[in-house]
Amino acid sequence: MFSVEKKSKQPTKGETCSKWESIGISQDYLVNIDDYKVSVLIRYTAWQNGERDVNCLDFAGDKRLNKLPGRLRFCIEPHGLSHDMVTLKTAIIKSEPPAHANLYKRDIAFYHEIMGVDLVSELISYGDCKIDTKEVLLNTTGRNRTELCMVFPTGNEILPIAAFVLTRIYPILLSDQPRFWLHILDTENGKNKLCRHAA
Repeated sequence: MFSVEKKSKQPTKGETCSKWESIGISQDYLVNIDDYKVSVLIRYTAWQNGERDVNCLDFAGDKRLNKLPGRLRFCIEPHGLSHDMVTLKTAIIKSEPPAHANLYKRDIAFYHEIMGVDLVSELISYGDCKIDTKEVLLNTTGRNRTELCMVFPTGNEILPIAAFVLTRIYPILLSDQPRFWLHILDTENGKNKLCRHAA
């Protein structure tokens, strides 16, 4: 579906997921999605305060991605002593201009039925990981228990990069397909059961 090329590593300074100013080390990856003639520069950052995240820096190709750089980043959280966790919310683009995407809660069936993507198999191809709800993987009992998440070994940078592409970029690129477009309209009209907005 796409290729990932490791690029430069450099020191960085900026704001972490928890809104703290920090310094860190960033590793850049170039993702090429040949079917859509799209290239995306994605950055994995390990901050000095211990936080880590994945963010889009730039892209070339489809203009529907023009609101993605600097938005909708992955916040990577520790899970135990040897694993990390990311929440897999999905970028759904708006039907009305200006076109930009917000994050919504979607399940594995959405990727199969609406996107035509085997999310679990695709992510497993990039390394050892588990994908399921937070209730199943984290024993979460609160309002977020049905959110989809991925648990993976600490130190694997490619897996969160791949997950970012599949949950943030591909849904935007697929948004012009009739089945996906109907899903977008149903979401905006409140007809989808799992359509809670996440900032």
